[in-house]
Formats: sequence, C-alpha cells, structure tokens
Amino acid sequence: MDITDRRLPQDGHISAAQLAGLPRDVRVGSSPTIHGERLVLRLMPDATEFVAPESLGFTAEQINDVHSLLGAPHGLLLVVGPVGAGKTTTVYSLLSRLNQPDRSIVTTEDPVERRIAGANQIQVDPKTGLLFTNALRGVLRQDPNIISIGEIRDAETAQIACRAATTGVLVLSTLHANNTASAIDVLRNFGISSMTIANCLRGVIAQRLVRTVAADSREEYAASPEECCSLGVPPETPPQLIRGIPTELNFYTGFRGRTAVFETMLITSSLRNAINEGLPAYRLREQAITQGLTTLEASARTLVLEKRTAVSELRRLIHDMSVQTPQQTNANA
Repeated sequence: MDITDRRLPQDGHISAAQLAGLPRDVRVGSSPTIHGERLVLRLMPDATEFVAPESLGFTAEQINDVHSLLGAPHGLLLVVGPVGAGKTTTVYSLLSRLNQPDRSIVTTEDPVERRIAGANQIQVDPKTGLLFTNALRGVLRQDPNIISIGEIRDAETAQIACRAATTGVLVLSTLHANNTASAIDVLRNFGISSMTIANCLRGVIAQRLVRTVAADSREEYAASPEECCSLGVPPETPPQLIRGIPTELNFYTGFRGRTAVFETMLITSSLRNAINEGLPAYRLREQAITQGLTTLEASARTLVLEKRTAVSELRRLIHDMSVQTPQQTNANA
C-alpha cells in the first residue's frame, strides 16, 4: 500500500503477523472519509490448514453430492452466496481435496488468500495489466486439469470459464447469487447462452453462515406456536429448542462461533433440459426441489432442531432469502 496516498481506496496485507502467539495473515482495506482514512483489518485463517469438506456443515446427502461433483472430469462447479458467506473457504476446501501430484491445478485470485502446496497460484494485478481474463487465456494454453477462478465478476471472465469447462478442464469459481438456481440466471445476464450453461455446468453449491449458540451459556425451552410454524412442526408437540444467554464471554449476544448451511444442486439430465429450454430460476428451483433438493432454509431448520443454533438465526436466513433481485422479480412476474 502507498502510505502517502490517502485519496483513493487501497488493499494490502500484513504477512504472518503474530497474533495470540500464532502466525496469521491480515488483510487490510483502506478508504478515505471526511474524517480521515478508515481501515478495516480482516484476520485470515491459518494459511497452512484446510478444513475438510465433511467438516464444513454439509449434510450426509449433500456431502455425497459434493463427492460426485469433485469426481467430474470436466465442467463448471460454482459456489454462490453473498459477500462474507464463506465461499472462498469452501473453494479452498474443495481444491485441497482435488490436489493430487498427477493433477495440474492453477488458480487465479485477487488476492491469493492461502497457499496450496503443489498448485500454481496467480495473483491478479490490475496495475500491471494482469487481469482475470488475460491470466485465464494464458493458463488455458498450459494444459491444466483444474482451474480455480477467485470470482466471476464480468461477462468476459464468465465466457472464458464456460469455454474452459467444455474443453476438458474442471473449473471452480465463486459467484454472487441468492441460491443455486439463481446462479443460472446470473450467467445468462453475463451473456452466456442457455445451451452453453446446460453443456458446461455440473453443479452449484449455495451457502450462508449462521451463528451457533454458545455452548457454555444456553438454556432449553419449549417452542412457541409461531416457532413451530417456522420450523414446520405441529404445535401440539412442540420440540425443545435452545437460546443463548448473553454474557461477557459471548459479547452479550448469546452466540459464539459460526457454521455454514448449504444447498447443493446437481445438474441432472432433466435439469439440463430445463436450462436448455430457457426456464427461469424459480422454475428450475421448483424442479430441483421435487427431485430432492435440500434448501438453505431446510438446512437451517435442521440445525435449529439439532440444538446448534437459534430460531432467530433461521428467521434471519429466511428474511435474507426472501429478498429477490430485480431480475428474479421480473422472472416471477
């Protein structure tokens, strides 16, 4: 970062800072305000440790879907969700599972958040002209087996990713989308034809983060009729739920830690035909649910009934999922 320039936003990092006796990378973001510079520091996880996909929060059925996707020889695998949903952590977890000595793995990232032994990681740098697009074009001439793209942000990157996925390369990337089916509409908005999406897309993983109730400060109670309605259980036999007790140790929230809830959608032959026919996202989602899709809301309900999180987190997730983009609203209309 240029410490003499306080007029423009900047990104930087502190490498291997000693925090609580452990080495951690810190991402730094600065932006000018009327009162001076604003700095945001983001503590990164240990760059040498990767969480196994089985430990991220997938259900047994969802982890089977993930294994099926990782076994695909080529195609496009997307991890979608809003900012801060843990998408990058999931992608790194999948890459660590795919990382084998006989596979050529190349990543293009901005920034490179973790180091993967044996992988070729490219740091995108707009200042030197190294963008996602020209980095990917160069990578495709090097015969990789697996390509990871930090994020599909524009139409040109989306075109290159889909082209690579149809030429024998397994492509992993993240995308901002509300759920698994809406990722297809986002690709269409980038100018990717429905036929191309149907040919290259292998599956989509959508995720959100929910807070977990503090293990040492909680209490059980019988669910109210309104909570039973949210959970989809009969009010005549209300289940026992938990809620956190605010203390100084949990910053007076009653929560401590977070876990992920997922929605995994494999592109089956019937879904591929529906995509090719141009069906909108909400119709694709309905079809996937009839084929057994476990939605984000259903995954969160399971966590509540398993006494890992509170109903308030489920309601927050449902409210978040009910907010539709203008494109989805037009499609529903």
